[in-house]
Amino acid sequence: MTCRDLISYLEVLDGTRISDLDWRDFESHCGTVLRENGYEVTEGICFSNVKRKFQIDIVAAGLKHALCIDCKAWKRGGGRGRSIRASEDQLERTMELRSCLESKGLMHLEALKLYPALVTLQQEDISIHEGVPIVPFEQLNAFLVNFAYYEDELARV
Repeated sequence: MTCRDLISYLEVLDGTRISDLDWRDFESHCGTVLRENGYEVTEGICFSNVKRKFQIDIVAAGLKHALCIDCKAWKRGGGRGRSIRASEDQLERTMELRSCLESKGLMHLEALKLYPALVTLQQEDISIHEGVPIVPFEQLNAFLVNFAYYEDELARV
């Protein structure tokens, strides 16, 4: 399924079918867009440190970098502050992941730059908070195609 097919399926994110998606479906659609753009996708990575447990929804490995993505299937409420808090949390999770790649069987990521990212169902412009891109699903494909344009502004772990 192409990115265009996904957008058509979701009826250009007008809310009609979005309400039918649960978080698992949303993560799956994000993974499909990433694969269509040549990324190797690993989903649902759980890990912990001494103090707490973490999960990264999707790690998408490209040739020189990997995106550590938190998929937010929020349908309403919270506003911009909610995305900002989630992006800060994703930066922390990505830093913690870097320290345990070997134990999670992700040694192939060792040489790559890791970039935290958020993908949401919100209809807004792509924004960057403290180096973490907040990307609406409808713009995910464009973000991936134009990644080099954003790269200098992004937090690298």
